[in-house]
Amino acid sequence: NVAGIVRQTAKLRDTGDAFVRDMRTFADGELQTVRDSVLAYCECLAAVEDHRQAQVARFEARVLHPFTAYGANCKKGKEDLKDRKAAREKGKEDLKDRKAARE
Repeated sequence: NVAGIVRQTAKLRDTGDAFVRDMRTFADGELQTVRDSVLAYCECLAAVEDHRQAQVARFEARVLHPFTAYGANCKKGKEDLKDRKAAREKGKEDLKDRKAARE
C-alpha cells in the first residue's frame, strides 16, 4: 500500500525531528566540545529528515495524487459506459418499435 508507505515515512520523519529537538536540548547543558559534537550530529540528522520530507512530498505529488485522479477517471469512465450502453439499448428498442410499426 503506497499510502501506508508515505504515512510510515512521514511518521519516521516526525520522530527524527523530535529526536533532533531533544538532542539539541541535551547539548545545551553540556561542555563546549560535547555541545559542538552533538550539534554537528544534530545538523546531520536534520539533513536526513529534510530529505525524508522531500521524499514524502515527492511520493504525494508523483504517486498519490495521480492514483487519486485515476480512481475518479475510472469511476467517470464506468458511468459514461453505463450511459452509452443504456442509450444503445434504448436505440435498439426504438428501432424495433419502428420496424414493428411499419409492418
